[in-house]
Amino acid sequence: MPYCSECGSAIAGWFCSNCGSQYKQVDPSDVTEAAEGLRRLFIDNFYPLKAAYSHMQEPAVIFLEAAGCCTNQEYLATAILSYAAVQSALYRSRITRLESGSPVIDQAVAELLPDIQFPWFLLLRWAVRKGTLNKELVHIAGRVRELGNFYIPGQIARRSSSYSDRPYDQPVSPEDAYWALNATGQVLLHMAERS
Repeated sequence: MPYCSECGSAIAGWFCSNCGSQYKQVDPSDVTEAAEGLRRLFIDNFYPLKAAYSHMQEPAVIFLEAAGCCTNQEYLATAILSYAAVQSALYRSRITRLESGSPVIDQAVAELLPDIQFPWFLLLRWAVRKGTLNKELVHIAGRVRELGNFYIPGQIARRSSSYSDRPYDQPVSPEDAYWALNATGQVLLHMAERS
């Protein structure tokens, strides 16, 4: 877990909850090592849950791929896959129902899925109403979406040109990629525990 450079307390999100300073790492090699640590921590915490929450396996695989991208310093791919994992988890939770205590994809909804589009804000509203996410995690999921949602052509170029102080030309910084990965792991574990 990263620590605040100002007060030394652990930081779980984008800002230190103790002193309010923004979390930023500077050395990409630290991000690489930290991403590998997140991957191992996620495996240790998620896989004991996977038998009971089989509908969360695909988002977990996407998360692990994002962790691999971050480890290999592919920060744009990390952000995009982190968003894909969160979005997949929300969609899969939305179309899943409990049957005899086990989650089952509701086939009636799944068959209609190509014709159904759940807008992002409605998915988040549903997740809060069902207790799948709390308001803090909704905010975190929104930030992951902001970092990884490259649906508009030219958005990558605009984003990379807006950070002229960076020593590298990437649309997603190592710090942002690591934050998105960490936040995604938190969201997925929270959703798996509450599914």
